[in-house]
Amino acid sequence: MKNSGKAVKSSIISSVSVTVNIALNAVFIFGLFGLPEMGIAGAALATVTARMMEVVWCVFETAGKDAVKLHVRYLCYHEKSLSRDFWKYTSPVLGNEMVWGIGFTMYSVIMGHLGTDAVAANSIANIVKNLTACFCLGLGSGGGILVGNELGAGRLNEAKDYGGRLCRMAVVWGGISGLALLAISPLILAVTELSAQA
Repeated sequence: MKNSGKAVKSSIISSVSVTVNIALNAVFIFGLFGLPEMGIAGAALATVTARMMEVVWCVFETAGKDAVKLHVRYLCYHEKSLSRDFWKYTSPVLGNEMVWGIGFTMYSVIMGHLGTDAVAANSIANIVKNLTACFCLGLGSGGGILVGNELGAGRLNEAKDYGGRLCRMAVVWGGISGLALLAISPLILAVTELSAQA
């Protein structure tokens, strides 16, 4: 949906899904409104329910008159030259994501062996990092849409121009996010209950 001119609608669907997930987490984990306390199983149920709602909403959106239609035959369509180009350009991205996935998994395993203090400190650091990095992630996603649309329209020079601007913006906003993270670190430590080691 993001690449078909419906970025706002896509953002609304994602935001509602996250909000529903948070609300259902509270309900199912702690047993609100007379429901039984489910703990971690409640968290899983809340996530699956919110994601199912998101998928159903997206499917209904594709059924609209001016929407890009989802057809199974397009998913199964095979053309040799397209497949070759697809794997040529996506293999480096796939390799990158696999390395990142393995790295972050091992990172969690190592932290788990360092003890509860390390796990607690790492959890809080990750939450704060994700909050400060969300703008940069949004910038990257939006930039991908802009550059992708220009490339798809065959406007290579405009795509290069957008790409250059986005690279410069990424450096600037990365620095600003880093400074913001340093600035709020004392506040985060003040509102969390950690051991001296953590």
